[in-house]
Parts: sequence; C-alpha cells; structure tokens
Amino acid sequence: MLISLIKNEELIYFNLHAEQTISSSYFAAEIGLYATELFDSTLQRINSCLDQIAGSSELNLYLDFENIENASKNLFDDLSKIKSKVKSLVFINLKQNVLNQLSLNEEFLKNPNNHKMENEETFTIFYFGNDSKAVRYLEPQSLFEEELLHFIMHFKSPDSEELFLHSSSSVYLTSYIDIKKMISQGTSFIMFCLYKLALKIHEAWIENMDDKPVLVCQNLNSSFISSVLSNFLQMDVLILDHVGPINTNYSSLNSKIEQDKKYIIVSDVVCLGTEVKITKNIISFLGGKVIGNVSIVKLDTLNEEHIASEKLKNLSVFNINKANNSQINFKIKTALD
Repeated sequence: MLISLIKNEELIYFNLHAEQTISSSYFAAEIGLYATELFDSTLQRINSCLDQIAGSSELNLYLDFENIENASKNLFDDLSKIKSKVKSLVFINLKQNVLNQLSLNEEFLKNPNNHKMENEETFTIFYFGNDSKAVRYLEPQSLFEEELLHFIMHFKSPDSEELFLHSSSSVYLTSYIDIKKMISQGTSFIMFCLYKLALKIHEAWIENMDDKPVLVCQNLNSSFISSVLSNFLQMDVLILDHVGPINTNYSSLNSKIEQDKKYIIVSDVVCLGTEVKITKNIISFLGGKVIGNVSIVKLDTLNEEHIASEKLKNLSVFNINKANNSQINFKIKTALD
C-alpha cells in the first residue's frame, strides 16, 4: 500500500519517509517512524504504482526526501525506471549525504536548476537528469492541506435541514464528517494523515524513548487510529470503552491506569471536547497524567486565548476554524434558536 500519493493535473507526489515508514511498520522490521533509511522496495512500489496512473509521462514527479537520513546502495536503476515513466523526476528536501549515497552520474550534479538551501546541506530541489527543465518549487505541506480539504469535504455529509443530535454533547449538527467511511473507503490517505499526526506527537511529547506516553482510545474509530499511531511510534495503547471502565486490552497494553504515567487521549473528531474531558477526568482521578489529546479533525470553537487557558495540548491533522469554515460550512445548533 502506498499512502502519500497526491496527483493533480500537473504533478504526482510521494513522501518517501511516509512510504518507508509503512514498509517498516507493516512489511518489515516494525520500527515505524524511526525508519529513516530509504530502501529499493519502496522505490519499486512507486514504480509499480506509476504503471497504474494514466498519462504519467506528461506529469512531473516529486519525490520528497524529508526525514530520509540515509539511502541504501544500488537505487540508481530503480530511480532510472521511475524517471522513464514521467515527464521530469524531481527530488525535494534532499540532504547532501543522501545525495552522495545515491551515486548519481556526474552530469546530474551540473543541472543549473538544482538549488541548495543557503548555508545548509539540503537541496530544496534537485533534478534526476541534467536534461530536466525547471519546474515550479513544490511546497509539500500546502499540497497536503489542499488535498486534505478535498478529502474531508468528500466524506462530509450533505447539509440537511434535519438536525443530528451530537453523540456526547447536548447540541445539534446540520452535517457530520463520516470518519468510519473515511477509514474504510480512503484508507491509504487516512494512513498518510496519521503519519503526519505521528510526526506531531513525536515532536511534542516523545523526549525519552524509554518513557513514552500511552495512547488512550475510547471507541471503534479511535481504536483504529490508536493502533496505527502505535505502529508508527511504537507506543502502548489503553482502551476505554465509551469512556467507561477498562474492559479490553491486547498486545502490550496496560491493564490499569498507572500512577503518574503520561497519557494521550486519541479521538476521531473533537467537536466540543466533551468525551475528551470525561476521559481526562477518569484518568486523572485514577492517578494518571493526561498531557494532551490528538484527533484527525478538531473544531476550534473557542478563541485562541481561551483554548490556551484549557491547559491541555490538542493536536490534530485538520482544524476547522473561522478561516476555512466558509468552505466547510460546519454548524453547531441548539434548541434555543
């Protein structure tokens, strides 16, 4: 499975570290996010994928090397096969030491369109072949956010005059984001979203590999999310069934809340945060320390200063807020209006 494929009328994009992470999580050594070396198996999967993309020879292919620290030997042939199927093959976020390990032909280094970041050992853009013409620089995060918005809109139910009662809060919604359908029908991109979320978790909370927080899930959707994050980050998972008593555990899960242990609550969509607060109170009462909450989608229903005053760090892949809700049109209502 390839998870980071983004394609539009101009380009094809792959995040190599995300693809290597998937390989390491599900096909190989199970080291997840900590796999930073690029292997030929990942390039071979990309090469096979290109055979399924109509008109790939008319598109520029961007391979994102961000978080790739090393490359295995003998990747040149795989890259050459990939190059033969696209208009141009472009590397972005390519470290100098990784470039050295790719053992490219000398003429590739002479392409005047190659651009290295000033005072750094990283190429923002590097062309596989000296015959490649200049293409526009790609900003991967902007590309991902644009694709993510389309993805969320595809799985948002149509706006309805019939109001949906929120499952955990005393409010009504005019539409909802169907995470269950998102997981079942858009599994590949959901995995890429969770890869992005795993990176945020690692940056925010994992300082000591021997003292990782525990992921806490509350329902079927968050169980799936937690299991993927657990594979990516090599973290334990604790299951709270509908924020009630602990009733199930598997793998290396703890059977109870541990005193002073750090916990991260995992949600699918955080609307008003009711379930998160209930779960936080349960864990805190039993002696655990809740350090944050993560989700695929979070609604920013408060102003920034009030969000900060809650003193619980919230990380999400996508935030619905004032800036983008004109496109999404998410509404929360009560019987008062």
